[in-house]
Amino acid sequence: MRDCGAPLRFKPDLVVYNDPIAANSNQGGYGKALADLTKAIRLDPKYSMAFFDRGLAYGRKGAYEKAVADCTEAIRLDPKNAKAYYNRAVFYYAKGDHGKAIADLSEAIRIDPYFVQSYISRGKAYDEKGDYEKALADYITASSFKGFDIAAYCGRGDVYAKLGDYDKALADYNEAVGYGPEEAQAYGFRGDFYVKTGSYEKAFGDYTEAIRLKPDYGHAYHGRAVVYENQGAHDKAIADFSEAIRLDPEGAAAYQMWGNAHLKKGDKAKAEADFSKAKALGFKDIDKVIASRPMLAFFLHNWFPTPGATRTCRKDSGPSPEPTLAR
Repeated sequence: MRDCGAPLRFKPDLVVYNDPIAANSNQGGYGKALADLTKAIRLDPKYSMAFFDRGLAYGRKGAYEKAVADCTEAIRLDPKNAKAYYNRAVFYYAKGDHGKAIADLSEAIRIDPYFVQSYISRGKAYDEKGDYEKALADYITASSFKGFDIAAYCGRGDVYAKLGDYDKALADYNEAVGYGPEEAQAYGFRGDFYVKTGSYEKAFGDYTEAIRLKPDYGHAYHGRAVVYENQGAHDKAIADFSEAIRLDPEGAAAYQMWGNAHLKKGDKAKAEADFSKAKALGFKDIDKVIASRPMLAFFLHNWFPTPGATRTCRKDSGPSPEPTLAR
C-alpha cells in the first residue's frame, strides 16, 4: 500500500521473498510465487504472511476457494490483520457471497477504522444489495479522509444516479475528475452517467479521454462503442467492441452488443456467432450493460495493479492506497 498521509495508516509492511508475487507475475505467471510461498509455509506453518501472500496469488489467478482458505488461515494466525479480512471479502464477493463480504469488510473497519478502502468496498457491496442509505454513509465516511480514493466520489455518484438525484450524481463525478484528472476510471464513470442520461456527445468525450489516459481500459472502449451504436456509426462501434473483447475476452455483454452491431449491418452470420458466444459466457440482461457495475467490475482495471503503480488522491495529499486487494 502507499502512504496517503495522516490519518491513514497504510504501510508497505508486506515483503515476502522480495515480493515474489510481483516478480514472478512479471516473468509470465504466478506458479513460481505459489511454489515459493508453499515452501515457506512447509518450513514455517505459523508464518501468517506467507498464507496472506499465497492467498493474494491465488486470487490473482482466480482460484477463489483457495484464496479464501489461505486468507482464513492468515486470519487464524493473526486475528488483527485487517488486510486479510479485506482480501477475503473481495474473494467472497467474487464467489457471490455478499453477506460474508460485508461482514469481513466490517471486521476490517473494526480493526482499522482508517482503512479507507474497506469503507469504499463495503459501500459498493451495500449498493449492489440495494441498501443505498448504508452505501452513501460508507462513501461519505471514505470521502472524509484526507487522501481518500476517487472511487468514493464515483461510487457515491452511482448511488445518487440510481436514486434519481442526477444533479448530485454529476457533481460527484465532476469532483472525481477534478481530483484525479489523470485517472481514466473517473472519466469512465462519468461517461457511463452521460450515457444513462442521453448526453452521448459528452459521453463520447469522456470515454475518448479515458482511452487516451489508459489505452487498455476495455470498459471505455465498450462505452464508446455504445455511443457509436447510438449514432448509427456501426463500423466504429464494431471496432471498439472488438477492442473491448480483445482486452476482456470473457466479457459477455460486449459480445452481445457486438452482435447487435453486426446485425444492424446485415451480417447475420457474425451476429449469430456473437450472440452464441455471449450466451455461452452467461449474458442475460442487455439493460445491465452500462447501468450496473458489480463490485469486481468496479475495480476491474486496477484490481491487480502493476507493482509500484500509484493512484491519485486529493490535491493536498500524496498518492492514495491501491483500491484493490490489500498488499
